[in-house]
Amino acid sequence: IKLATQVKEDKSFPWPNAANVKYPLVTTAALQFASRAYPALVQGNNPVKVDLIGFDPNGKKAEAATRISKHLSYQLLHQMEEWEEDMDKTMTVLPIIGTSFKKTYFCPQRQRNVSEFVNPRDLVINYYAKSVETANRKTQILTYYPNEIVELQRTGFFKDCELHQGQGLEEQGLAYETTGVTEPPTDDHSAHEVLECHCLLDLDEDGYMEPYIVHIHKDMEKVLRIYPRFSERDVQMNDDGEIAKITPIEHYTGYQFIPNPESDIYGLGFGTLLGPLNETANTLINQLLDAGTLSNTQGGFLGRNFKIKGGVNSFKPGEWKITNSTGDDLRKSIFPLPVREPSGTLFQLLGTIIDAGQSLSGTKDIMMGESPGQNQPATTTMAVLEQGLKVFTSIHKRVYRSMKKELKKLFKLNALYMQDEEYYRILDYEPTRDIMKAKAEIKNMVQQAQQQGQQVPPELIQQAEQELISKFQNTGMIYRNDYLENYEDASVVPAGDPNVVTQAQKLVKAEALLQAMASGMPLNREEVTYRFLEAQEQANIPALMDVPPPQPDPEIMLKQQEFQWRQQYETQ
Repeated sequence: IKLATQVKEDKSFPWPNAANVKYPLVTTAALQFASRAYPALVQGNNPVKVDLIGFDPNGKKAEAATRISKHLSYQLLHQMEEWEEDMDKTMTVLPIIGTSFKKTYFCPQRQRNVSEFVNPRDLVINYYAKSVETANRKTQILTYYPNEIVELQRTGFFKDCELHQGQGLEEQGLAYETTGVTEPPTDDHSAHEVLECHCLLDLDEDGYMEPYIVHIHKDMEKVLRIYPRFSERDVQMNDDGEIAKITPIEHYTGYQFIPNPESDIYGLGFGTLLGPLNETANTLINQLLDAGTLSNTQGGFLGRNFKIKGGVNSFKPGEWKITNSTGDDLRKSIFPLPVREPSGTLFQLLGTIIDAGQSLSGTKDIMMGESPGQNQPATTTMAVLEQGLKVFTSIHKRVYRSMKKELKKLFKLNALYMQDEEYYRILDYEPTRDIMKAKAEIKNMVQQAQQQGQQVPPELIQQAEQELISKFQNTGMIYRNDYLENYEDASVVPAGDPNVVTQAQKLVKAEALLQAMASGMPLNREEVTYRFLEAQEQANIPALMDVPPPQPDPEIMLKQQEFQWRQQYETQ
C-alpha cells in the first residue's frame, strides 16, 4: 500500500534527508488494471444478464429472464447506491493487494439488499481454508459510533446492555505510516469495535452445528446478537426426520487477482509481484540522485596553507572571496573528494528493472496509449494489442467469475426477502395504482362473501389473482415469483464480455458483425445494430433504434391517385 500510494518518508542514510523517491511502478500497474476492468464489468444501463436454463416451450422463462435482468440492473445501479462506488474501490484495491472482498446481504435497517466493499484487513479467515464459502469461521471487524449502537439496541437488532466506549480502532503505527494521520484520543464519541462472526454453533445440542451470525462487543466481550444464517428451504432432512444438511446463506465473495499456490483465498497482487522490482528501482533512482547531489555540491580537504577564516565555507552564485594565499598555494591546499558523475551503468540497470516490471504488469508502450508509429498497419496494431492484453484478460475472467457469485447471492436474497408491494412502489409504473386497487378489491370481495356465509370457490380466487398477475407481467414489472420459481435454473452473469477488455476490441467485434451482415450472412439486423451502438457507448440506444416509418413520396402518391381515377373512369 505504501508503494502504491507513494507515501513520503524521511531517509537518514547515507545522510539525513537523503533522496527517497518511489518509482510509480505498482501505482501505474494498479491504475491501468482498474481503468480497464471497471468499465468492462459495469457496462451501460444493464450490467446483469440472466439466462434461465431448461425447456421453455411457451417462452415464459425467456420473459422472466428479461424481467429479472432489468430488475437486477436497476438494483445495482439505482437502489443499491453503494454498489457501483464499492465495485470501483474493489477494482482499485484488488491489483495492489491481490485479494478483495464484497459483502452481499439484506439489511433490516435499510430494508433493502446491500453489497459493499470489505477491506481485506478487516475480514479474518483461515489462510489455508479451501474457499470463502466453505470456511468454518469468518470474522469481520465492524465499527459503530455510540449513537448507532443506541439505534440498533432500540430497534431490537442488538441486545440492550450497558457498553463502555471503544479503545481505538487500529494500531497507531499502521495508520500513521500509510496515511500520516494520527488517531484522535478516546472520548465519549469514540467508535465501538464489534466482531461479526459467521460461524457454526450447535445451540440445540443435536450433534449438528448450524450456521449462525454472532455479534460480539470486542472490548466488553459481550454477545450482542445471534441470528441464523439459513432459511427453511435451506434445510434438508433425512428419512428419520433429522437434519441431514444445511446450506448457509453466504455473505462474502472473494475476488482474487492472481491465484496463490499456498492459499485458495488470498491471491497475489502487484504489491507482491512487483514489490521487489519496485524497491530495486527505488534504490537505483536514489543512488543516482545522491551521486548527482555529491557531484553538484562537491566538498573536500583544505590544507594549512589555505589562509581564510575558519568555519563552514560555501559560495553563492557570482560570489568571490579574498584569501591571503597565492593562486599556486591555493591549488595545492585544496583537495576535492574523488566524487564521480552518476553512473551510466546504474542508469542502464534502472531501465532494465523498469522494463521488466512493465512487462510483468502489462503496461508497456501501446498498452499505455502510446502510438506505435505511422507506418504500422491497423491489423498489426490490433494483434499486438491483443497479445499485450493476455495478462489482463486472464485476470478479468477471474474477476468476472467472482462477480457472477456475487450476483447469484443477490438473486437468492431477492427470493428470500423481496416484498411485492415495496417493489411496485420502487419501479413506479403507470398501472401500479390500478393493480393495487384491483388486488384490494379481490380481498374485500372474498371477505364480504365470507361474512355473508358464502363460500368463494378457491379456483375463482386463484383465477382472479392469476389475471391480476398476468396484467402485472404485461407491464414489465418484477414480482417475487420470478425469483422463487427460477432460483435453481437461473444463470446470473455480468453482461460484460470477459474476453473483451478494451473499447477497441468491442468496436472491432461490432464492425465484424456489420461486415458479415453486409456480405449476406443471415443475421438479426436490429441486434447487430444494437451491439454496434453499444460498442460505441452511445447514449439512449432505444431511442436511436426506434426508427419512424419512412414518409411516402408526394409525387408517387399523386401518380397512384391519378391511376386510381383513370381506373374508375374506365370502369364507369
